Amino acid sequence: MQKQILVTLILILAPGCSLFFGNIQPTSKKADSYDVLDLTGMGWQHLASASSAKLEEGEEKETNLGSDRSYQSKKTGNTISINSTCRPSTEYNGRKTEELTKALLLGITHVNSREEQNIKISEITALQTTIHGKLSGEPVKIRTVVLKKQECVYDLMYISRPEKFNTELPTFTQFVSSLRLH
Repeated sequence: MQKQILVTLILILAPGCSLFFGNIQPTSKKADSYDVLDLTGMGWQHLASASSAKLEEGEEKETNLGSDRSYQSKKTGNTISINSTCRPSTEYNGRKTEELTKALLLGITHVNSREEQNIKISEITALQTTIHGKLSGEPVKIRTVVLKKQECVYDLMYISRPEKFNTELPTFTQFVSSLRLH
């Protein structure tokens, strides 16, 4: 049951900022100029992305919905994902990471703690936010990292039940640290 709830949460939140800032129009696209750690084989399973739809056996068609990559822990059901959205520079111009993070966390209610800090990723300032609240009435603790580079926004998310949050936080920290933007 817990794993099903977390999978549902990741599918709800995975589209990230792009859902609110332009993923509907065909001019948005996924970033193709980054590398990040593949968690498959490290006790995490790759979740089928909402960004690809099966056409025939082995053939996929890209759409711009959902996360670029999502993983679920085999041990706890926690999820880690990365989503990117690229739009003409005027779309994100002037948007602060605080505003993008706020949109990313819409739907989280009963927030009883929130911590924010700026961190550096690939020499770019990113906003890391950790909140404890409820989503669809279920307790959840989430850490997000949001950054912008040129015309792209990157959302990295770690979603967990509050009591399991610290269990795999080091893996998320490693995932974030591995992000390389080109």
